[in-house]
Amino acid sequence: MKYTAAFIIIILSLTTLLQAAPLTLSVIIDNYNYGEYVTEAVDSVLAQTHLPDEIIVVDDGSTDGSQALLKERYIGNPRIQLIFQENKGQATAFNTGYAASHGDIICFLDADDTLKPGYFEKVITVFQSHPLITMTLSNVEKFGAVSKIEDPYPAEGDRGHYATFATQHWLNGALGSSMAFRRKILDLIFPIPFVFTNLYKTHGDSFFVIGSLIVGGTVYYIKEPYFNYRRHTRNDSEKYIHSQKYRFYNHLLDQKCATYYQKKGFFPKSLSSLALSEFNTKSHPTDEEYATYHKIIMDDCACPKINKRQSIETLQKAYQEKTEKPSPSLTWEIKKAQYTTWLSGKA
Repeated sequence: MKYTAAFIIIILSLTTLLQAAPLTLSVIIDNYNYGEYVTEAVDSVLAQTHLPDEIIVVDDGSTDGSQALLKERYIGNPRIQLIFQENKGQATAFNTGYAASHGDIICFLDADDTLKPGYFEKVITVFQSHPLITMTLSNVEKFGAVSKIEDPYPAEGDRGHYATFATQHWLNGALGSSMAFRRKILDLIFPIPFVFTNLYKTHGDSFFVIGSLIVGGTVYYIKEPYFNYRRHTRNDSEKYIHSQKYRFYNHLLDQKCATYYQKKGFFPKSLSSLALSEFNTKSHPTDEEYATYHKIIMDDCACPKINKRQSIETLQKAYQEKTEKPSPSLTWEIKKAQYTTWLSGKA
C-alpha cells in the first residue's frame, strides 16, 4: 500500500512537471521580393523580450537581391534557418516553413510587417494560462500609407469558438501574421493541399486562418496592438480591396475552403446543431448574434419543424442564461444590424 501511494505521488509529480514544461515557439517568415523590408521583419523578431526557439525564413524565389541580403545578415545565426525555393506562391512557402518547424506554438509573419517587443512573451503567457485556447489574435496597428489601430473587439479575452461556416462571417481583424497557433490545431490543416496552393498564390494565410476556425479553434483576443501591419502600394489587398470582382473571388475561395473541411467531416451536417454548438461558446452574445443563429436554424431545410422548434427554444434559453435577459424579438432593426455586420465582415 505504501509503495502504491508513493508510486501515485511520483506519477502526479511527473505529470505536473510535464504540464509545466515551457512551450517552444517557432516563427515562420515568408518573403517574395521584399528585400527593402524583410530584415526589419526578422530584426523585430530578434528584438523580442521572449526569443523564439527558431526563426524560419522561406524565400519564395525572390529576384530582387533578397536572398543575398538574408545570407549576408543571418547566415551564422543559430536561431535562424534560411530556406530558398523556386517561386511557387505564398501557400507553398507556408507549407515549406511549417514542415521545417518544431515549435509547440507557431507564429507567421509576412516579410513587409513587423512585431512590437513583448509580443511573444504575451502569447506564451496566454497559452500557458489558457490551456483550451488554440490560437491568439493580436490587435493590429497599420503604418505606412495608412495609420490606424484596428481594435475590432472592445475587450481582451476569450472570444470563444468561431467555426462560423454557417454564417460565412470569419473572425474580425484576422490576419495570419497577427495570430499565433498551437501546433495541434495546425496539424489538422497542414500541408495545404495542392489545389489550394494554386488558388492561394497570395493571401495564403486565409486557408489556415479559416481552416483553424472551422476545425474547432478557440480564440483569445489580445487588446495591445503588437502587430504592425505595413500599408504600401505593393500590398495585394491595397491593390484589389476596392475591386468587387476581387472580393467576390475571395468569397468563393472562402466557400471552397469551408466546403473542403465539411467534406472532411470537421463539423456537423446539420446547420441547426452547428448554430447551437457555436452559440453556446459565446460568453456574451449580442442581439445581432442571436438573430444570426436564429435565422440559421429557421433556414435549415434539413431540420424537421418539430426539431426546429426545439432548437429555437434551446437557443432562447441559452441566450437568457448568458445575458440574464429575455431573448430579443427579431425586429427589422436587429435584422438590418445583422446584415450590416455580415457585410462589414466581407469588406
